[in-house]
Amino acid sequence: MAGDVIFGAILAGGEGRRIGGRKALVEIAGAPLIARVAAPLRASVSRLAVIGDVEAAAALGAELVGDAPGLPRGALSGIASGLDWAARGGADWLVVAPCDTPFLPAGFVARLHAAAVSADAPSACARTE
Repeated sequence: MAGDVIFGAILAGGEGRRIGGRKALVEIAGAPLIARVAAPLRASVSRLAVIGDVEAAAALGAELVGDAPGLPRGALSGIASGLDWAARGGADWLVVAPCDTPFLPAGFVARLHAAAVSADAPSACARTE
């Protein structure tokens, strides 16, 4: 719906063993991965949070959301924490992206939202060939 409140969250936890650690702050083409993920989200969300990395949240000037206590560490726990944060903040929708997806297209949030709304679905996810 046109008046829906959409929040954005970037998953930035994890050890980043395969990329040499702290993947959210690893630079690609002169900018940290997380900044490249944040740009298309910021254009379409009311509030932006980083889940799991204090320094990455500070670098973006975004809110920090920690993993929910009692849940195992991992992406699903981060998503659960993000959903709780969004619900407490009054969001109708939450878009979540991992910090290692630096090439999200412009209009990413709008397309996901439109797909969910047009299908009368509670969620939508992106996929690629």
